[in-house]
Amino acid sequence: ARGGGSRGKPRQGTFFEPSTVGAAPPPRADHCCVALGGHIVVHGGNSAHGPLEDMYALNVGAAARSGAWRWERVSPQGEVPPARFGHSLVRVSDTTAVLFGGADDNEFRLYNDTYTLRFSFEGTPASPGTTRCISIAAGGAANTSSALPTPRCGHSLSLVPTLPPSLVLFGGSNTRGALNDLWTLDPETLSWQPAGAVDGAPPPPRAFHASAMVGRTLVVVGGRNGYEYLRDAYTLNTGLGGGRWARIAWSA
Repeated sequence: ARGGGSRGKPRQGTFFEPSTVGAAPPPRADHCCVALGGHIVVHGGNSAHGPLEDMYALNVGAAARSGAWRWERVSPQGEVPPARFGHSLVRVSDTTAVLFGGADDNEFRLYNDTYTLRFSFEGTPASPGTTRCISIAAGGAANTSSALPTPRCGHSLSLVPTLPPSLVLFGGSNTRGALNDLWTLDPETLSWQPAGAVDGAPPPPRAFHASAMVGRTLVVVGGRNGYEYLRDAYTLNTGLGGGRWARIAWSA
């Protein structure tokens, strides 16, 4: 999106459909999309033919010279995640992302595996190269420890801008229903820990909600619990004083 505005007035964005070249991903839903530097990476999702495991990179920087964004099919090397949808893919750096969870076979199979995806975006906008991806699955204590989130889909995973960085997992759903548990992940070791003591009343269980980090505050909005669709919103303060949930008061 792009837009402008005069001083003192809110900027107004304009949606547009960019010109693209290359083989674009086939139709899908419940996939993941993450921005890594001048590229956008798309992974997995569900389709009319079942869950997908493919990966594509969209070179946004290619438009600087050619006027078009460039699609490219990426073939990961290493321990490649199997097909899934309803998972999460979160940026850790401009060349690294973390993938967690999801579902396969119309939610009859749920995952709680974790992967680090390391990318090498070669070439320049004037001379696009080949995108490479190395996939590394969580191993050792991270896989054998009892401290693992239950398998799930429709959760949210958000990067907390701390030093060192950490990721926060909230909610989702499994075969027993919606969840509202809270976990933290060390992106370097791929080790999970249940969140420590958190003050305040947590959001009710939910899946397929939206979340975003605003500074060091996690904002959770909406979602659904079974057939109940939610319109509430909560914040989680992750600052040095410890975590605290608070409900946001909407104005109708």
